[in-house]
Amino acid sequence: MIYSVVIGEATSVELTTISDDVSLVFGRSDIYSDVCQSAARVTFYDADVSPYMKLLGYTLQVYSTASVLAFTGTISDMSLQVATPTSGNALTVTAIGRLSALGQKLIGSDVYPQETLEVRLDRIFADAGITAPFYVLELSSADLATSVVERSATESTALNVINELLSSVQAFVYDHPDGTIRIQSLAWRVESAGTNTVGADVVYSPTWTQSAQITNRVIVDYETGKIQKDDATSQERYGIRTGYLSTKLVSATDATTLATLTLNRQRRPRWNLRGIDVVQDDTEHYFSIGQKLYVSDLPTDSPAGSTGNYMGLVEGFSQAYRRGEQRTTVLITDPIFSGLALQWEDTLMPWIMTPYQWNTIRATVQWDDAITIEDLET
Repeated sequence: MIYSVVIGEATSVELTTISDDVSLVFGRSDIYSDVCQSAARVTFYDADVSPYMKLLGYTLQVYSTASVLAFTGTISDMSLQVATPTSGNALTVTAIGRLSALGQKLIGSDVYPQETLEVRLDRIFADAGITAPFYVLELSSADLATSVVERSATESTALNVINELLSSVQAFVYDHPDGTIRIQSLAWRVESAGTNTVGADVVYSPTWTQSAQITNRVIVDYETGKIQKDDATSQERYGIRTGYLSTKLVSATDATTLATLTLNRQRRPRWNLRGIDVVQDDTEHYFSIGQKLYVSDLPTDSPAGSTGNYMGLVEGFSQAYRRGEQRTTVLITDPIFSGLALQWEDTLMPWIMTPYQWNTIRATVQWDDAITIEDLET
């Protein structure tokens, strides 16, 4: 449920004037998408809409509880439907996250020297006038230390300059509900991603999908050349499907590592729960981009396997608040795409009746392809 809506510095909107529909959108649909700009849409019904007539440019915050900030952004659009002088007037405002500002800030008129990715990103945000804590780097230690090439003095938007770098470490930029801009890499997910669990509150039965959107030849550009990696088995079955990564990497070693990781994660199709609907009447699930989401109690004859449990990575979500109900649609991707294969401790879960030993695992299994117990057996 909506706890409060705050416009500007501290103006809390009377909840009785808010319509039954408040919608929030965060993140991306899958790992192949890039920039993720959040948005909120709130409709006010009031006999007197004059207090809301000049809201463009004001901040808008939505709280789902007294302490949980569900959205922070700036009002960018409004639409007004006037019915009668006494009732029925409806004003709908749309707000967008801080990420939009990066697409408007021009930077890059000075040369950026060869430096680590961490230093380069800090430099970009400083030039754009955005300082900590308004941006957060969700990057692994190896990502932060990666060397990137010198950039010539070419003016562009801050968002474009950031996007030039992201393929170098398989990262993307997105709006967080707290109003910060985040840059998150797949390697960070392996090291730091939090967890969440949903089960009985999922609207069943979720639809499983599988797509041939795979990559079995990876070509990575770096400062002085190209690195190519192939998976012959995948190419024989699905044909050659090439993925090009244009990076700002300096090192051939870093380029080779990137090509190998990309190929391992994307060389074959996976069954995936692209989206699940979660109804939240009383309890609140806090979803975040990159979070490991465990979905329990799935049909045992589904691709989840005999345990009925599936783990995906949250790529995006949309929330709809209505009187008496909060429904969230969560978009998730297969954990292999983010490099999160089955962990050995997963074989020790309570529902595993017979503990596994190393010599009982199928000898030919490729561990980075395993996400369910059945993957170890067949």
